[in-house]
Amino acid sequence: MTPTYSNLFPKFIALKSISTDPQFHSDIEKTATWLGEQFHKHGFEYKIVKGYENPIVLATYTVNPQAQTVLIYGHYDVQPAQKEDGWDSDPFTVTEREGRLFARGAVDNKGQILIHMSTVFDLIIEGKLRYNVIFLIEGNEETGSPRLSDFIRDHQDVLKKADFALISDGETTGGHPTLDVGFRGVINLQITLTTSDRELHSGLFGGVVPNAAQELSGLLGRLVDNKHEVTIPGFYDDAKPIDAELRKETQAFPIPQEEMLSLSGCSTLFVEPQANFFTKNGLLPTLEITGITTGYAGEGFKNSIPSVAVAKINIRTAPKQDPWKQCETIVSYIRSQIPSYAKIEIIQDQISSGILLNHIHEYFMRAKTIMKDVYGKAPVLKLCGATLPIANDFDKILHIPQIYASIGNEDCKMHAANENYSLEFLNKGLEFSRAFLQKE
Repeated sequence: MTPTYSNLFPKFIALKSISTDPQFHSDIEKTATWLGEQFHKHGFEYKIVKGYENPIVLATYTVNPQAQTVLIYGHYDVQPAQKEDGWDSDPFTVTEREGRLFARGAVDNKGQILIHMSTVFDLIIEGKLRYNVIFLIEGNEETGSPRLSDFIRDHQDVLKKADFALISDGETTGGHPTLDVGFRGVINLQITLTTSDRELHSGLFGGVVPNAAQELSGLLGRLVDNKHEVTIPGFYDDAKPIDAELRKETQAFPIPQEEMLSLSGCSTLFVEPQANFFTKNGLLPTLEITGITTGYAGEGFKNSIPSVAVAKINIRTAPKQDPWKQCETIVSYIRSQIPSYAKIEIIQDQISSGILLNHIHEYFMRAKTIMKDVYGKAPVLKLCGATLPIANDFDKILHIPQIYASIGNEDCKMHAANENYSLEFLNKGLEFSRAFLQKE
């Protein structure tokens, strides 16, 4: 680690900037203020912008009016964490062991955005900074960035000065440096099925009245067949067949599927012969039941027939699919499967498009070359199965090319207990950032 990074990292981590819990709002405010102070110390013009949910830090540094400008995005908010969740140490105190730094936000995203911040700070001091720099660091990524699009539209006067964007908020793939070239979209739905206005005695009414738990379970079971394909008509529209060139790229990944199986902790992968893990994860839509609440699950037995059952469903749409159209298709199908004696309520919580990024531009090619030099192996061009709404915002609002350089270790346990940053990958990230951002 560089001295600048080593100094700032534990201070950044110590700020409990948990965006999913309102009780940490004061910590959110302190974190934005702390970031502003770091930029001020290094000669940036900065402002902490409020009115878009949690504060957004916008900082600019001009090294040369004739130089190109890079927009670097990151987020300072983190997922909840407490030692009782299974952490081996205090999640907000950096702990080094076995060649790793353990802390909440170590990779997602404090550790990665700080790599670029600390590198820029050092290059300013050394007089070696290649680009003018704009930092956009938000505090709502973990809650879906609900107002970020509005912020970007309202601050185009500053943000459109950027020639390209650089984002590091992901993981490497099989030990290979990774450049993400696409993301899936997302839809979150909550389904509430009701069969009665009260729970009923299972001995007095069992077998002759509808059971909300059984009705919803049956519906959910019919959404996916025994080949693990989603049964909803139109679900795969605009996603199949897979483009031959994209299929070729994903099948050429130098990472064996056995490694992905090991990372999953599962005993099998549902992958058809003509595809592989990365093809299915990056290019095809999926539907996952992420939660079910119904009946009594406490100690002992209640012996009542549930009258209400709730399920949460997460859909990832293919990069080229329209998620609003898909949402309408899915909701319509689910409603058609509900018997007349049951009532259903469907709430849509989040929806965002996927994207296939242009990766034939000078900035991407430069990053690709530098990554190969730093890591000693060519980067994987990955279609990421996750969703990153800001990719669409930068594309559709700012119209600038983007580089998604994922420099976190694959086994970082993002969002889980004992999140960690491998020192090997952290140092490679610092090396990449310096090589990319410094003058030649």
